[in-house]
Amino acid sequence: MANNASTFHNSSDETQHEQDLFFPPEIILLILQELEGRYATLLHLSLCCKLLHAEAQPLLYRSLHVRINYGISIPVVTGPPPKSYIDNPSLAKFIQIIAYLECIGTGSDKDMRKILSGSFAHYMPNLKTMSLAFECGIPKVFLSGDFQLEELSLSGEDYPYDLEAILRDQKQLQKLKMMTYQHTLPPLPLSICPKLHTLTADMLVAGAFLPLHNIHTLIWKSWYFDRPDCLDHHFTKGLNGLRRLCHSLAVDRPPLQELAKHLKNLQYLAQSIQHICATVLDVNTRS
Repeated sequence: MANNASTFHNSSDETQHEQDLFFPPEIILLILQELEGRYATLLHLSLCCKLLHAEAQPLLYRSLHVRINYGISIPVVTGPPPKSYIDNPSLAKFIQIIAYLECIGTGSDKDMRKILSGSFAHYMPNLKTMSLAFECGIPKVFLSGDFQLEELSLSGEDYPYDLEAILRDQKQLQKLKMMTYQHTLPPLPLSICPKLHTLTADMLVAGAFLPLHNIHTLIWKSWYFDRPDCLDHHFTKGLNGLRRLCHSLAVDRPPLQELAKHLKNLQYLAQSIQHICATVLDVNTRS
């Protein structure tokens, strides 16, 4: 009887000990979410035990940021190194955000280029946000894959293909940032990015979307040759649906009186010259 009682007592102690160690997964996730962006800390926690490993991995491999600064050939990596995805492609399913920047006179990161290639893209079905900047243009293959982006930012000196080819398969895209050196750009059909509502672009790209798409927010960034006194008719045609407009121009201000004729539903207007905020207006107070 004494042995049975002792065994029962030890069993009860172990059960109580396990209960004391139990932590609700919801609480663990909340703690880990507070550590998002702190790669080293999350990595150490993911190596502690199976429970933390399972909860930390999606946060640990969610974002991939690589920047090659001017004059420095060594990439600056925020988060997991690109090679970790190449060595273990199953980790790529956690990627939701990719940002890759090559500055003037820098080389490229071969691991990042491999990740962004068409052959690797099918490993990233959950990719939602992509920001790419290349001094010599963005290869088309970088935008192919099974993912459906919600936000896309493209920056390159030239695009060796048309805008429709870039965005044809992105049916969930809501925010686009893009400028182009092309001289002509026809309006794009609504089947291209039908959910797009926020656009950061020059007049030419904006004019391709505004006539047929339900764009309610436009951040107009102008090149020096994108003269605001020569308003493109595709551009002005789509201004009626705008609710928010911000000018961020490297040249003279656009003719506001001319623009005002087309901004019938505008609620907010901001102007900035060379990134210095000059004017913010509540359009509802206009006479």
